[in-house]
Amino acid sequence: MISGMTLVTVGDPPRRVLSAATQQPALYRWAVKRLPEAVRRRLGFVAFDRDVAWCFAQILLSDVAVLPLPLEAEPAPRRRAGAIPTVAFLGEQREDKGRNLIAPLIDRLLATGRPLRILLQDADTTRPPPVADAARLDPRVDVVHGAAHDDAWRRLLDRADLVVLPYAPSRYALT
Repeated sequence: MISGMTLVTVGDPPRRVLSAATQQPALYRWAVKRLPEAVRRRLGFVAFDRDVAWCFAQILLSDVAVLPLPLEAEPAPRRRAGAIPTVAFLGEQREDKGRNLIAPLIDRLLATGRPLRILLQDADTTRPPPVADAARLDPRVDVVHGAAHDDAWRRLLDRADLVVLPYAPSRYALT
């Protein structure tokens, strides 16, 4: 509660929510309109991104405030000169974020013959990680299973020299 308001955080609206082929925006709008006025006056919506806030403001027909992402001061990076570089694929690996691109990228990196390490963190524990069987057995490949938050996330980032974000262009294309 901030100043007597209950805050509801809204997140990244899936493409299907914003698609004309679905009735979900209308359902959200319907639900918010049915809240008693006394509740609506005390309800505030917040997002951590300006574009997400705008999308939900259109859907909910209500103001959505933008809060800055919390940032923490990080220690100075360690000296990496002469070290074998680590290429990292981190986060939730979904098809719409280019999951299908990861295994071929890893195979191509390993085939270069250059000294390197691969760090693959896959938050989706319901299926095998997006890496070919041969690469999974390669000692240069380290697969970390499960979500990583706070300190675990910082430790993964600290191990990386380069973070690859293989997003599918259609995920963020303007339509």
